[in-house]
Amino acid sequence: MNGKQRIAEQSRIWLWEAFISLLQEKDYEVITISEIADRAQLSRRTFYRSFKSKEALVDYYCDHQIDRYFNLLRTQPALSIKQILVLFLIPG
Repeated sequence: MNGKQRIAEQSRIWLWEAFISLLQEKDYEVITISEIADRAQLSRRTFYRSFKSKEALVDYYCDHQIDRYFNLLRTQPALSIKQILVLFLIPG
């Protein structure tokens, strides 16, 4: 990952953290892109460089979590279905 990619990824993380922070105060439907960007101390333009919408931000996080779980599963010895479900369903 080069410098620009690292900065872009860090911005996505800050946007996600800002979104989660806002969700603790407001319902999903009323949170605006401007509020997310402001809370992350980034511009709306930065938000839109990474995401088309709030839904895309949520998709990014879900995709990231699924990738994380698959990578975790690849590093584990053979697991039972129960162990796999625990790894996948219980955040850690």
